[in-house]
Amino acid sequence: MHGTLTLTSKEDIGSIFTLKIPINIIDYKVQYLIDSAKISQYKVALLSTNNENNVFIKLIKKYLNNFGVTNIIELNSFSKDGYDILFFLPNDSYNEKIILEKNIRAIAMFKSNTVTIANFSHIASLYAPFTPLTIAKALNDIIDKDIQKTSKNKTEELSEVQFTGNILIAEDNKTNQILIGLIMDNYGLSYEIANNGKIAVKMFKDAKFDLILMDKNMPELNGLSAMKQIKEYETKNNLKPTPVVALTANAMITDVKMFLDAGMDGFVAKPIDSELLEAELSKFLKKV
Repeated sequence: MHGTLTLTSKEDIGSIFTLKIPINIIDYKVQYLIDSAKISQYKVALLSTNNENNVFIKLIKKYLNNFGVTNIIELNSFSKDGYDILFFLPNDSYNEKIILEKNIRAIAMFKSNTVTIANFSHIASLYAPFTPLTIAKALNDIIDKDIQKTSKNKTEELSEVQFTGNILIAEDNKTNQILIGLIMDNYGLSYEIANNGKIAVKMFKDAKFDLILMDKNMPELNGLSAMKQIKEYETKNNLKPTPVVALTANAMITDVKMFLDAGMDGFVAKPIDSELLEAELSKFLKKV
């Protein structure tokens, strides 16, 4: 960032560290980021069942007030009624309800940008650090989407293509498990979910699968290591190779090359584009 770090120190007195970074001051007021007259017409709900997340809820509420939103309610449990826009911190107890409830507008707040979900037209993503600019963008995105339109996001369209096969999904994020499961249902596929790479290897040894969708970053055993153990097991036991497709947020060209060079048979980036996923499925599975 072209900054400087200096240190001055005096014995028995102490030290002073000084960090200087050349930055541009952004000259705007938060209310200019969004149409206040437009947003003030909406009733906003803030959902969190975890007291540890209160600081995020208070921050969002502060910026919403600055935007001109005064009709704000706080929810301790999910409800699909009583508001126009829902801010929520993903939680296993209500994620599926929000995903399946298409007649609401929702904004998912993630503490880290390493978590990605498939694209759904009624859910926008907001990543920490939560700033006026990113909050306004999420609000504008979700407001501009007409949830009553017949044209839906690619991920949500009922595909005319159907496949046969049993899929092993190695994915540790609960929200992504739900979303990928919905996509598999859409294609008429049966599937089982492994919460990490270690479990995925065990499940592979205990059952027959036609394809494996493998996340990269998982606890216990990451996706690349799990893939290598699976392929070594197949070689040792003279088994027909099972295609393993990387399903990960690491989507740089260098990442794709690294996955394929490591032995992956295909690659699909997250958020999931159903057309790209369908193209990968078509390589390895039979269509009905």
